Amino acid sequence: MKNRGYLGRLGSICLVLIISLVFIFGGCGQSATPSTTSTPPQTTAQTSTVPTSTTTPPAPSTVVPSPSTQAPPQVIKMGYSIPLNMSYGVGVKKALDVYLPQFNQTGITIKGQKYIVELDIRDDESKPDLGRTNAEYFVQAKLNYVVYIGSATTVAAATVTEAANVLMFSGASTDQHLLAPAKYTFRSAESYHSKSIKWKFIRDHFPNAKTVGIFEQDNESGKVDAARCKQIAPVYNLSLPDSNVLFYPAGASDFTAIATKMVSINPDIIVFAATEAETAIGLQVKALRAAGYKGGLAKTEELNITELKQVASLTDIEGMIAKCQPDAMPDTSKAFNDFKTAYIAKYGDWPTIYYGFLAFLPMFKAAAEKANSLEVPNVAAAISGLEWVHLSGPFATFYREDIKLDRPVGVESVAPMGVIKNGVLTWEKTYTLAECTAANNSVYGVTKWGKAGPPK
Repeated sequence: MKNRGYLGRLGSICLVLIISLVFIFGGCGQSATPSTTSTPPQTTAQTSTVPTSTTTPPAPSTVVPSPSTQAPPQVIKMGYSIPLNMSYGVGVKKALDVYLPQFNQTGITIKGQKYIVELDIRDDESKPDLGRTNAEYFVQAKLNYVVYIGSATTVAAATVTEAANVLMFSGASTDQHLLAPAKYTFRSAESYHSKSIKWKFIRDHFPNAKTVGIFEQDNESGKVDAARCKQIAPVYNLSLPDSNVLFYPAGASDFTAIATKMVSINPDIIVFAATEAETAIGLQVKALRAAGYKGGLAKTEELNITELKQVASLTDIEGMIAKCQPDAMPDTSKAFNDFKTAYIAKYGDWPTIYYGFLAFLPMFKAAAEKANSLEVPNVAAAISGLEWVHLSGPFATFYREDIKLDRPVGVESVAPMGVIKNGVLTWEKTYTLAECTAANNSVYGVTKWGKAGPPK
């Protein structure tokens, strides 16, 4: 009897052990969570795909997943056509190499899913045929969003991208690619209309000035810029007759004759070509001062003061005004400071950076998140009345009634302006978006919301 009881208890213990082993080893065939690769799954910008796993998914659970188990970010691939044979194109790419990873830390969130941007960068050498070839490549690769910089390449590519319903962000200064029947082509850098607020700074900084003279390159770009200056100057009670507009050959280095002629005209202020390199502007300043000019000097766009000082003396450039880089402003953002720190750490220097050519990223983010969609028509519609913040400050779109377009294809940004003091471009004033919009309206008759007005 005792042996029988002992054997019975032993059998019970063995049964428990067997059942336990079944549970332990039976559970080894299925992991608690699905395995995923470390590379985020790629998707075109118009269709979002769900990450897949080759393992059997776990049983449904009522437990809320922790952030570490949520879906990894997906990739939106965008095409970027850029002239890498030109110094400014190389500079933009270097800036993108630093800015894109910073941008992707936050990324774009659509319906709770995070997306990061990957750029397919292709050289167009600033040639229209290569710009069009790149567009054909982007369309064939099924990319729904592309970015261009130059006017000639943008115009050549826009017919291709529009036909494929691809949305283009462009920094081009021309209007040709924006005209009907275009519906998916937009500016992402500030429009030439922004020159109007910079001329207001000329007026504000030189309150007693009455006359202006300008130097321009003798090419299509210079002639267009001169025409814009002549349109703006009278709005601020500044006289700019044809005789005060002096053209010189692109690439010139001897400005003695043209400086002597300008000094004979003797305007109160001389404005330099917006697109001219600072080495040439420095030579112009040097020639003007040598010829006896004592008046004010201005450039309406960003000024590379390092290059300027390599040619002109501190005495010659003292008091010159220009648009500031963001780091000259008293209230730079953390994002900008992080970008500057990372740029210097990567390259060891801190050049003049054209922030407008990077603005497509926060613009795209703002439009996609406003639409809560990556469908091209929805993102395009969200650009109306759009505002976003970039490294260099706030940006906004406006409608182009001046060319009879009821589309938000104009872009404005805040304008930090400064004056050179002891060889340093020192911040003096930043014009707000509201002030910039008012200046645009006073010169060009363009508004933020177009014919329909703001949403009711």
